[in-house]
Amino acid sequence: MVDITDITTGTPNGTGYFDKFMDSINSQLDSQFKLGRLQGKDYANVYLGSMQTALAQAVAYVGVVEQVTSSEARRIAEVALLEQRALTEQAQILDIVDGNTVLGTIGKQKALHQAQTDGFARDAEQKALKIMMDSWGISKSVSGDAIDAPDGARNDDIEDLIIKLRKGIEITESIYKFNADAGNDQTVAVSSYIQLDGTGSTSPTDLDTSIEIATWAWTVDSVPDTATSPTIINADAAQATIADIGIVPGDYVFRLTIESDEDTPQTDFDTVTITVE
Repeated sequence: MVDITDITTGTPNGTGYFDKFMDSINSQLDSQFKLGRLQGKDYANVYLGSMQTALAQAVAYVGVVEQVTSSEARRIAEVALLEQRALTEQAQILDIVDGNTVLGTIGKQKALHQAQTDGFARDAEQKALKIMMDSWGISKSVSGDAIDAPDGARNDDIEDLIIKLRKGIEITESIYKFNADAGNDQTVAVSSYIQLDGTGSTSPTDLDTSIEIATWAWTVDSVPDTATSPTIINADAAQATIADIGIVPGDYVFRLTIESDEDTPQTDFDTVTITVE
């Protein structure tokens, strides 16, 4: 903002532009007067004209300075605006701008677009699975049991794809339950050697978890009325054995109990029936 003191401070030898112009004019007029070139009325006329010119030039110069100052301020503002516009445009295509994560409306729009893109991929995977299973089902119904499951349509392959689909929509808990499996029932002759198999038991270890079966425990659940409980060998392992089931016919029921390795353990049990004939 222009101030009157920029033009003159109102005193000889002042700091305004008019004052400085007059200092120079006075010096020149004084030298010319001493040389006898300006005398009397001529000196007064030259002095008055010079003073008017100096005042006009001072006012004009101050205007130029104000214009330059305003132009510089405008230039700085325009540069700042361009820099901000550049950051805004970068935020539309980048996730990190100047070391900071893009937030606000643009960040939410980018997140929405990414979610939509992921959704398209998940939808494609699910449609691929359906096409695959529909094709397999039609082939199976036409050809019957003689047709083998194609690569990618076997149980293990389908299971892998289901896990991938679940991970894609961030369902990370296991599709497997903590489940005891004491094996299939058996029919044997008296005094037979028996293999108890609990390896079919499952725990949620197939999806980014650390839950495992910590303990196995085989016990005799029930025997025929007159029979003696048989001895279980390796009763604390997934697979156990009975060296001699006995000579009393009837149903011998064995229980498998499993426990997880968590701070608050999960437990489950299953039974298997051995029929002695």
